[in-house]
Amino acid sequence: MKTIVTSRGCPYRCAFCVVHANRKPRYDPPKKVVDELELLEKQYNATYAYIEDSLFLADRQRIFDICDLYHERGLTIRWGAQAHVRHVDAELINAIKSAGCFDLSLGLESGSQRILDSIHKGFKIEQAIKAVKTIKDNSDISVSGLFILGLPGETHQDIMATIKFACSLPIDFAQFSIFTPYPGSPLFDKLVANGELDTGIRPNGRVDTSVWTRYAQYIMFKDVDPIWTPEGMTPSQLRSYQKRAMRSFYLRPRQILRQVKRLRYDNFWKVLRIIRRGFY
Repeated sequence: MKTIVTSRGCPYRCAFCVVHANRKPRYDPPKKVVDELELLEKQYNATYAYIEDSLFLADRQRIFDICDLYHERGLTIRWGAQAHVRHVDAELINAIKSAGCFDLSLGLESGSQRILDSIHKGFKIEQAIKAVKTIKDNSDISVSGLFILGLPGETHQDIMATIKFACSLPIDFAQFSIFTPYPGSPLFDKLVANGELDTGIRPNGRVDTSVWTRYAQYIMFKDVDPIWTPEGMTPSQLRSYQKRAMRSFYLRPRQILRQVKRLRYDNFWKVLRIIRRGFY
C-alpha cells in the first residue's frame, strides 16, 4: 500500500480535532493529484493508494476534475480516503467509484445526537444513515465507520447507543477509539483550563513524558489507563466498553465470514493475538 497527501486542513470544526487549528484548507490542484497516482501506478507498480487527507471529498468540483483526469490517463490504481456524510451523494459516489475508489472512511463518532451536537460534528444521525445507504446503493465501495467512545458528557447509555448504531449500519468495518484530547484541539484546551487533564508539565517546568503513553486511542492494547474519562465512568469501564464494542460489531456471523475471507495464512497468529487483546 502507498499513501499520498493532497490537501491540508479541514473546513469543519470538530471539537476533538486539531486539523483545523489556525489552518485554512489548502488543496493540491487535480493535475498534481492524478500525477502522483499515475507515478505510483506506472513507476512503482502500486495497485492501491490511501489518500491521507483529513477530508478528501471536501471540494466537490475538484473531485470531479480528478475523476475526469483519472479516466483520461487510463489509470487503474485503486484508492481510499476519508469522507464526511454531508459530502456524500449518488452522483459523487458513482464518479469516484468509476475512477478507482475502493474504500471510504466516515467519521460517524457517536450514536447520540446530543453528543454529536456537543462536539460540533455538523450533521444529524439521519444524515449519517442516509450517507452510508447512498454509498452502498450506488457502489461496492467498502465503508468504514469511525466512532469515538468516552467523549465529554457521555454516559453509559450514550456509549451503548453508539455500539448499537454501529451494528445497525451496513458498514464493512468499524473503528472504536477512545476519546483522546490532543493538544491543539478545543476540548484539550477546555479540559486543561478546568484542571481535568494531566498534560505532563510539572510545576517546576519539567515534562513528565511517561504521561504521553496514556494519550492513546486504542487503550485496549496498552497496560495504562486512558488519560481522561467522562464523569461517572472509571478507566476500567471505558476500557471494557471499547472491547465490548469490538465484540459486538465483529463477532457477528456476517462479519466473521467477511474477515475470514480476508485472512491471510501468514497473518493468522497475529490476528488471533489482536482478537485476544482487543476483544477480551
